Amino acid sequence: MKKTTKIFSSIAILIYLISGCATNVPLNPMFLEEENKVVGIALVDFPSVAAHKYGDGGVLDILVNEALAIPLQQYLNQYDISTFAEVQDKMQIKLETMNMDVIKINELINVRELPEIEGSNDTDYSSLKEQYNIDYLLLISIHRIGTIRKYALGVMPQGSPDAICQANGQLINLDTNEVYWKYNMGEGESVVEPGQTMEYSS
Repeated sequence: MKKTTKIFSSIAILIYLISGCATNVPLNPMFLEEENKVVGIALVDFPSVAAHKYGDGGVLDILVNEALAIPLQQYLNQYDISTFAEVQDKMQIKLETMNMDVIKINELINVRELPEIEGSNDTDYSSLKEQYNIDYLLLISIHRIGTIRKYALGVMPQGSPDAICQANGQLINLDTNEVYWKYNMGEGESVVEPGQTMEYSS
């Protein structure tokens, strides 16, 4: 049987991240006032594309659903999400139109390898200042990507899987580790409209 699943659009995610429609931490006005700053734009290493599920269910239900989702998961494993890196180019253009010096960092940042701030569980990004010769870090990450589907009574799917790409962004002052801007996509925002369709067999 053929099933059609929506896939994400990098441009749609970009609009969410830079529109400023909703933020956890509004942009610090000091950022715009500071002159001669260099902003680095980087991506966090990508998570695996997965068939996400939610709803009521016990351990046995979860195992059954995982087994039933194997064809979809196998298809998702073939999907190349490296095109999400286009977000960096779009953001670089936007910041440069605001007369900022911007460096695109091509390496994916593994946040787990960075130390924690002493006496805190927060990540210490300050070492990236010297490493990339930047003053601020605009860090974009994908929280989860793939599909999402609701289940009732543990094993009853409620509709077809929806594409999901849930992204986060933050702007960090590398001298102080202070977050100058932060945006986390909400659950509703992360389910995107179809840019194209893909089919898989089950």
